[in-house]
Amino acid sequence: MMYVGGAVALDIFGSLFMHYLTYVLQVGASLASQAMSLMTLFQFFAIPFFTWLCIRIGNGNAYKLAIALIMCALLWFSQLSASISHLSGFLFGGAIVMGIARGGTYLIPWNVYNFLPDVDEAYTGVRREGIYAGVMMLTRKFSQALALFIVGLALEAFGFTKGAESQDAAALNGIWWVFLIGPGLLTLLAMYGAFRFRLSQECHKTLTFELERLRSGGKPEDASTQVRQTVELLTGHPHMNTHWQHTAETTAQRNHYVAENKPS
Repeated sequence: MMYVGGAVALDIFGSLFMHYLTYVLQVGASLASQAMSLMTLFQFFAIPFFTWLCIRIGNGNAYKLAIALIMCALLWFSQLSASISHLSGFLFGGAIVMGIARGGTYLIPWNVYNFLPDVDEAYTGVRREGIYAGVMMLTRKFSQALALFIVGLALEAFGFTKGAESQDAAALNGIWWVFLIGPGLLTLLAMYGAFRFRLSQECHKTLTFELERLRSGGKPEDASTQVRQTVELLTGHPHMNTHWQHTAETTAQRNHYVAENKPS
């Protein structure tokens, strides 16, 4: 939810931003290009900031901030109009906020990805980093294509004419609504996922120690109450995987064999 919601919201925003500036706010191509460049610049600067923030307050809280900034930027842009004075200043301000939000929204899910195989291993007993990477990319591309297809249909329903120098009132209203509602709903989905995110630095440290114990032949049922609660909180399943039971038995048999056949 976090990854797809945030990333696809930005995809829709990016696909409509130039239309919004050109048709709704009626700004020139030069000003629109400057706003896009400013957004990209602050997205670059936001990456080290959010990297530091993830270390300080955790991935989940940092992602909440990034999504909240997207929401603020969307509301900011939605309140602008072609008749407002000093439009360029307000436009650049929103571009800066959105650029910072984009940096965190794109960075944090891939930072979280580094820890997901550990959670999966605690439940399944195997490492599946490659599968997770493939699923993330496939889900991202499929969701992006589907969302942009729906956006195109929505604009056509409002009477949007591609390539026209101007649009009628219905098409302008359609651009405004799709520009606000599409990314807005997806950011709510991403925010919901962020509030359900449970993988903190403390939890991951506990999980790492438990995985080391299990890899050494330990049994899931021998885990302490605190460790068991942490693992079950992260995996959503009872900490009693049959693979780890098999690993413990195999390790015990191997150690017994080595001890019996050790040269005197």
